[in-house]
Amino acid sequence: METKILTEELIQKRLAKKGYPITHDEGMTYEFMLKKVCEYYDAEISEDWNDNADFFIYSESTADGYEVYIATNNSGSPSINEDVYYYDSDLHERLEDALIDGARIYVDCLQDDYVHGAAESAYDYLYERLIEETENELIDEGYEYENQEEEE
Repeated sequence: METKILTEELIQKRLAKKGYPITHDEGMTYEFMLKKVCEYYDAEISEDWNDNADFFIYSESTADGYEVYIATNNSGSPSINEDVYYYDSDLHERLEDALIDGARIYVDCLQDDYVHGAAESAYDYLYERLIEETENELIDEGYEYENQEEEE
């Protein structure tokens, strides 16, 4: 009986057929990654204010004219210690977590760099998870890694 060889290329081709190309492909946009992440985790993200959102990211001006960023689950009373950021570069991890948690998310600008960073990071996380799932599917279909035979 001929052994079906399991390779990284085979896994990547299977994922591409499912609509999940590798993240470093030419032309992959953050919008595509964000769409795939939202579909998979059943998350929603919008620039339209929604009081019923689960997570909010927006900027505010302080009394003395500085801009700060709010990333909170409670838009009515954000925690100064936990939800207020001086730099928007610190927001992408909070947004990534909210996406993976399947939250309904309000952001004041989908074009901000932190949204791009969160989309890419969340897609990378999702892709790694899908690699494991696809690898297990292929093993269940009788595929083996080439050096597995030698070990047995």
